[in-house]
Amino acid sequence: MQFLPTHVLLTMPAWVSYSAIINWQHRFRFPVPSKIFTIFTIRFLTSINNPSNSITYITGLQLAIGKPSTQGLTMNIRSYLAAIGLCLLPLSSQAGVIYEWQALNDELPWGITLELEFDDQTVASGAFNFDYSDPYGYDQVPQNGLLNLRYTFPGVGEEMLYAANRGGFSTGMGYVNMALAFGADGYLTGSIYLNNGFHHIDMFSTGQTFTIIDANSDEQMEGAGCTWETPSCGGASGHIRRVSTTAHIAQIPEPGSLALLGAGLLAALGLRRRSVP
Repeated sequence: MQFLPTHVLLTMPAWVSYSAIINWQHRFRFPVPSKIFTIFTIRFLTSINNPSNSITYITGLQLAIGKPSTQGLTMNIRSYLAAIGLCLLPLSSQAGVIYEWQALNDELPWGITLELEFDDQTVASGAFNFDYSDPYGYDQVPQNGLLNLRYTFPGVGEEMLYAANRGGFSTGMGYVNMALAFGADGYLTGSIYLNNGFHHIDMFSTGQTFTIIDANSDEQMEGAGCTWETPSCGGASGHIRRVSTTAHIAQIPEPGSLALLGAGLLAALGLRRRSVP
């Protein structure tokens, strides 16, 4: 369960890293130029968010940080509240509409999970067409309405994860081909092909019912009833239906971000201990 919005969790390392800078300056009496933190913040935020959100976060950070001193970090309460407000503003613009696969029969593959998250404007438009190909991980992912997707099956080692504001597929490469219509009744229709270099799935709909043409994986799909000997892993049918308009598809934080968060927290703890008489 995710208790905080994804974008708030992802920006926490940028906040706590400032504690490390203050601790360094306080302990060694060594002046750390504020440009170091500014450059780091801009680079970090632009790597995990789209430019408009990055500007919002940076503004919030500048309001909250204040000026360092030998006593540590000074922060004006009103500036702190303003910073929180600015950090929460992107939530309204990034809250997505989630559609989820719901199986209707027992054909292969068994037990798959498919979640697609679109922004409100795309859903309201009634249609979505997306043809994206990046086999080498060099291209920039367009911000075109698909916010996140998650595909998995029983026994999978690495889920297929896609996040538009984090550079696309978690594997760094992949293909997306979608031609979809959003029904007023909450059902998707059309066709979907997804491939992240390790797993792929291909499906199309007749009316509101999607049929999986083919699904395969480098890890095999024994838990889903498909092996190398299976002639074709397909035949499952189901609906892709709207299930939520208030939550995000959970994305796994990058290990580097987690490490940075831990380092910052330890630095802040060290500064607090030194300040206790």
